[in-house]
Amino acid sequence: MPTGNDYELAARELASEIGEGFKTLDTDALRGALREASGTNASLTSPARERLEKALRRERIHVHPPLTDMGRGTYRLYHRDNDVAFLVDAITDPSESADERLNDFLTREVVTVIRQVRSAP
Repeated sequence: MPTGNDYELAARELASEIGEGFKTLDTDALRGALREASGTNASLTSPARERLEKALRRERIHVHPPLTDMGRGTYRLYHRDNDVAFLVDAITDPSESADERLNDFLTREVVTVIRQVRSAP
């Protein structure tokens, strides 16, 4: 059974892989990171998912959808201090305080790039 330190170690390893960007991982990869950190045959139970997500947040890594959403097979992990993180958070967790910043962020240039990406083959 993983200890609290094992969750921190797994989160640090995942954070170092992500760096300042983002990465999509499936449940098996997350389980593997926890198993490697703990040296055990750990499983991602609901409490384990919650503890790992908290450890990731301490490393400034957000997860979408939340790891506690056990019906999902893939998760996007992203460093919270980049523009992608701001955009994901603003859309998935709306607030009035973020509206002005989101409007500033979505300048014509950004909208143009988004449209180009959406229409790419």
